[in-house]
Amino acid sequence: MAGDATGLSERQGWLLLIVDSVPHLDGATRLQKYALLASKIVLDGESAYDDWEPHHFGAYSRQVSSDMAALEERGLVGVRRRESGYGPHATYSISASGREAAGKFKVGRRGPAERIKAIATHYFGRALDELLADAYALFPEYTGKSAIRGRVRTSILRRDARLGAGIALPYTDRRIGLSSITDTAGINRFPYNDEEFRRELAKQAGLADVPPTDPKAYDELSEVFAGKEFLANLTDEDVGEIMGSIR
Repeated sequence: MAGDATGLSERQGWLLLIVDSVPHLDGATRLQKYALLASKIVLDGESAYDDWEPHHFGAYSRQVSSDMAALEERGLVGVRRRESGYGPHATYSISASGREAAGKFKVGRRGPAERIKAIATHYFGRALDELLADAYALFPEYTGKSAIRGRVRTSILRRDARLGAGIALPYTDRRIGLSSITDTAGINRFPYNDEEFRRELAKQAGLADVPPTDPKAYDELSEVFAGKEFLANLTDEDVGEIMGSIR
């Protein structure tokens, strides 16, 4: 893989620019999703990470993890680690030498560099669930092993109910929404298809009867309702919004 005057590989250079695009980058999951969006939407060839695989939190690249470790070892990125309720948590920030290297790497690459910055700055300050919702909706092929599909789908469904069938993002011309991760044949199909479960589900949701809908749409709704915590907080208004969004 080609490098440049900074001694960085192409991928390491772009990863460094991602970190340099925001005041800090909070968490490895956020880092992975920024790199996913940059690789799939902006970069290509040896510049883009190409080893994406389904993982517990969606798309995961081992190359991203190893390159970040290399940037930390060289002192270009500082990493602050702490324990959280979900395990080890890392916060990444650019160092003075890293900012200098990023500036050199950016020469001749300002167009894609600005597009990558647009991705990072769009999500900086936004909740991780919003970033995950967009990454899952745009690239559902990497969500098959996700341990948080229900949580992410709930986030997408609630947003769709507020904003309509889909939304546009500043860095892509694709419209995304719940349909974009349920319309792809064979991806993330849910097993809740029996009529008995549907009747019980409707009863738990406070509905008078099983609402008329096609099987695929009810599959989408069933996992959203599957969590007891979600059901406990579900209001009549929530049910109306959800049902309206999938009809």
